[in-house]
Amino acid sequence: MTVAIIGAGPIGCYLGYLLAKGGKKVTIYEMKKKIKPSLCTGLVSQEINQLIPLKQDFILNEIKHVRVHSKNKKINFKIHDYVLDRNKFDQYLAELAKKAGASIKFNKIFTQVSKIKYNHLIGADGPISVVSDRFGFEKNEFYLGKQWETLGGFNKNRYEVFLDSDSIETFGWIVPESNHKARIGFMENWINPKFVKFPKIFKKYPRIKFMAPIPIYNPQKQWQKGNVYLVGDAAGQVKATTGGGLIPGMKGAKILANCILNNKDYEKESRGLRRELNLHLKIRNFLNKFSNEDYDHLLRLMDNDRVKRVLENTSRDRPIKLVLKLLLSQPSFVSLLL
Repeated sequence: MTVAIIGAGPIGCYLGYLLAKGGKKVTIYEMKKKIKPSLCTGLVSQEINQLIPLKQDFILNEIKHVRVHSKNKKINFKIHDYVLDRNKFDQYLAELAKKAGASIKFNKIFTQVSKIKYNHLIGADGPISVVSDRFGFEKNEFYLGKQWETLGGFNKNRYEVFLDSDSIETFGWIVPESNHKARIGFMENWINPKFVKFPKIFKKYPRIKFMAPIPIYNPQKQWQKGNVYLVGDAAGQVKATTGGGLIPGMKGAKILANCILNNKDYEKESRGLRRELNLHLKIRNFLNKFSNEDYDHLLRLMDNDRVKRVLENTSRDRPIKLVLKLLLSQPSFVSLLL
């Protein structure tokens, strides 16, 4: 039984690895000439170890703290995240897929692939998915991620999050690779950006180098039509709170591989992942209405030991569990919701 995967990004290659390891004949088609990562902070939680063990050679940095800034307040709490070298990480997944028996063909556009016979066709071809468009899936809507790398003085053990409704539509970040280099960026509306000016908090850093669409999860979008499937950014499997798609996309790939290998229903088996992504979406829509006074109040509520223990010990990639624990640790969050 043959499987054609469109897109040799980390999600496509991880899926190809799982399917080939399970005995399927897999070919991964990539329109680029080589493995080339898209825009990404490379920041992942320890949850990734549940999907694939990390190797030290593609970990650029380990983050031990996060500092969250609002207009008039800032808080710190412990965390244990990784900053990945996406070139090495993506290459590693591609090599895993090949060693398991998958074939990767570069410089192949979808019109060439569509003439090939297959039992399963999978769109892992990113936010602007040709497979999604070709087979009539609902189109993704987007945020726009803007990021650049800069040299300077940074604390490599801490990343920064900025919440400022006067200048950033969602949030901004500084993610250090080392004490001397960091990835800096922010996320805004794709079609109608709320702000046309560059965020003041980043004025001292060099301007934007990379821009990329970040798909917004859509609860109504199908992920399967017959023997055609979507996974990763193509399916909108992205956390709307942060724009992070690596871990939810790999979760989606793991679910899809299990469904193809064991003849299960992808939509049905994905319900848990959909619940998580839907909660991220609700939180993002809620935060998008915040004023700076709301952000200040939120950080004041978070600035206690009970809340910090929850944040330190519960993965943000388990949002349902995290939100429930936060509400129990700080009942005053309910008043903020109201």
